[in-house]
Amino acid sequence: MAVVDHDALHRAWHERDVVRLVSLMAPDVTLHSPMLDTPFTGRDAAAVLYSVLFSTFSRLEFVDDFVPASERFFRWQGEMRGTTIEGADLVRYGVEGTIVEIRVFIRPLTGIAAFASATGPRLAAQRGRTRSVVAAVTARPLGPLFRLVDRIAPRLLPMGSPGD
Repeated sequence: MAVVDHDALHRAWHERDVVRLVSLMAPDVTLHSPMLDTPFTGRDAAAVLYSVLFSTFSRLEFVDDFVPASERFFRWQGEMRGTTIEGADLVRYGVEGTIVEIRVFIRPLTGIAAFASATGPRLAAQRGRTRSVVAAVTARPLGPLFRLVDRIAPRLLPMGSPGD
């Protein structure tokens, strides 16, 4: 297996350097979104995706990092449209040392709503204005719905406070 520069991924993120980030990826890289079942595939899709992410996150910091031999798992915290989003990425490296797969996980639900509302329409815009509008309309109710769930759930579920 080739030597992997694990810090190159963080440097590219901090500098918001799409070209450098994509150069770390295999040509057929697979990117799993927290919002979709169908992954993004290939460097071109990765370049579009990360261009949107770099311009949409107002802040992103890496909180924890775990680096086994051919994978990297890191937690991050960012801000998008005034909403704090917590996430984790599982990054798998191939034998050449390039990134072959990234799986992104996001919490809480309100963070997923902010992520979908901020990135969905911008990504869909790559395929036309109508698709961008459809993505915006589809994502719009997620924020209020997930905020409602966040307020109601603690009253419905056994969250640890006796007598509630």
